[in-house]
Amino acid sequence: MTLVPNPQTTTARSAQRSTYRAFGLTLESDIPLPELTTIEPSGSPDIQIVYGRDMPLPTREQGVVAQFRRDGTHFLAWPDVAAFQFHGPALIEVQPYPDTPVTYLPFPLLGPIMALALHMRKLVTLHASAIDINGHGIIFVGDKLAGKSTTAAAFLRAGHRLLTDDLLAIQSDPAGALHILPAYGQIKLAEDAADAVKLSSATPLPLVYPTFEKRQHRLTKDFQHDWVAPKCLYILDRVGERPGLSPLTGTQALTSILRYSYISRFGKVALSPADEARHMQKCAELARQVRVATLHVPHALNRLEETVELVRADCEEGA
Repeated sequence: MTLVPNPQTTTARSAQRSTYRAFGLTLESDIPLPELTTIEPSGSPDIQIVYGRDMPLPTREQGVVAQFRRDGTHFLAWPDVAAFQFHGPALIEVQPYPDTPVTYLPFPLLGPIMALALHMRKLVTLHASAIDINGHGIIFVGDKLAGKSTTAAAFLRAGHRLLTDDLLAIQSDPAGALHILPAYGQIKLAEDAADAVKLSSATPLPLVYPTFEKRQHRLTKDFQHDWVAPKCLYILDRVGERPGLSPLTGTQALTSILRYSYISRFGKVALSPADEARHMQKCAELARQVRVATLHVPHALNRLEETVELVRADCEEGA
């Protein structure tokens, strides 16, 4: 696929650089990321996000571009949004299209771009929501519309705290113990789910895109800022009238974790043989250290409290 430079983007946009904390890292960004916790600059950041210039922008007809390179200079671009050039895991250049609102840019930056940056730092990343129950990390994965965010919101209403919504990062320490690194205090909910859960500590935000089905809700509290160890991982399955659990072990547990790993969304082209082996090993370690089960979630939103009680009891049983 041939990319063409955009003559209208020969100079970087003016920017006020800010410093943030998320996923256990310090981020210094030209692009405003209001979702994240702002901190005072101190030392060198772990990741710099800067405006680029003269980067090639694909046309709408060319579609999404993803070029993964062994030297870590990956290039990804979404037509009518922006192009992203990696210079290893610590520097990301961003070239928006001329008419792209700056408010659109956090959507890819804090999703697939951050997932790739975290993977390059040898973290396990899952497409998941997670909450903290009494110092234990509880992870929810599942297909689109399975109810990950809605289920997590039900736990917030019950008095627990959010660790992440959409992108989950897990780090292992030198002793092999696993830690969930908190992301930021925001959760996406469809209007019917938001009406059913009624989070008193959340502020609904304007839709990122007018056609989006879900709205971001910023938490004024109920966010866990410190890492916690993962304890349970549930694969959500919307079926039946009552919540239920089906434990998974061995190959079944590992296969489920691999299926919902964020890096798998890019396909095998994003993984070198060494990366693939490391990724498999880390996912296998996660499968060994946590309880894995299919969580059958009823379609009816008025049964969410029963799901919360079932998960609480399962976590206590595995203590």
